[in-house]
Amino acid sequence: MKKFKFRLEAVLEHKQKMHKQAQVDFFNAKQHLEKGNLELTSIENKEKLQRADLKKSQIGKLNAGQIITHLRYLMHLGNAKQMKKNDLLNIEKDVNKNRQALIAAAKDQRIIEKLKEKKLRSFVKKIIESEQQIMDENAVNGFTRGKAEK
Repeated sequence: MKKFKFRLEAVLEHKQKMHKQAQVDFFNAKQHLEKGNLELTSIENKEKLQRADLKKSQIGKLNAGQIITHLRYLMHLGNAKQMKKNDLLNIEKDVNKNRQALIAAAKDQRIIEKLKEKKLRSFVKKIIESEQQIMDENAVNGFTRGKAEK
């Protein structure tokens, strides 16, 4: 009996590897985005705390040096926050690019898998037809031998 051999098996394996790599790339980009969001949240929390501390220091005696230090630190945090937001925009673009690559890789893999399934069904159908033909021939031969013996 013949064995099923899919001629594009190497292509399917390559597509599967590409899909797995796209999954890893997407996962890494997504983790990088989450890490960036956590860093942005941390900067925003530091900024809130610094503003609250600045308000507290304004209640009592005003120390110009302290207020200047607070304001400079707030400016630094604002700059850091803006830089992080810009970084996050670039990371989000990268995540979207990786998402599209993952979708394309999954689609390519699925196309080859469907083709393989179709070829396998065709192969099985041919085997069943050939076996049916052999059984039909055996039945006809047995019938003609039975008539010849009578």
